[in-house]
Amino acid sequence: MYGIIQVDDNGTIKTYQTSKTNYEELLSFDTEKYYLHDSDLEIPKQEICYEVQNKVLSELDENNKAILQKQIRDEHISMERQILEGIQALKDSNNPVWENNYLLTFNLQRTKELYNIVQNEQVKEDLKQTINLFEKAINEHSIKKLLEVHKIIHDYDYWIINYPPIEFEYAPPDWEGANTYFGTVSILK
Repeated sequence: MYGIIQVDDNGTIKTYQTSKTNYEELLSFDTEKYYLHDSDLEIPKQEICYEVQNKVLSELDENNKAILQKQIRDEHISMERQILEGIQALKDSNNPVWENNYLLTFNLQRTKELYNIVQNEQVKEDLKQTINLFEKAINEHSIKKLLEVHKIIHDYDYWIINYPPIEFEYAPPDWEGANTYFGTVSILK
């Protein structure tokens, strides 16, 4: 599929063919923009990240530690892909993509599983609030709330559970995120 764009250049009509994605972007150029990794916060100090990581992971046996590390990374990458690839649809709260969205529901379930794995009460409280926010995002069809959920999962993945954020089994959808900290997790404050 493609779009047709006509431009009036001093009375001369010029016609261009463009991809469907570019055409949709042009149609929505004046709508609100959302940025996946927009934060000016300084990244946490290495010593603090390792200290908090040890505090959270030392309470788990090796099996649960491995599950936690893999699941939060998978959820983080999955959310980023869905947001980056589906931003046009997700910006529209009336878009059918919000109804029966398998990936959103699956990632919400992953967050609930993470909650059941962790032992640290402060992390559990953050994840409980994340689950509530995630449910609101889905029920209200809110891209803003979904982006807030992403920030929390992002900070836990890169700055606590899988610190340092440079070792990847597969490439993240957006490399910029490995240098972004949102300050969303209470245990690092």
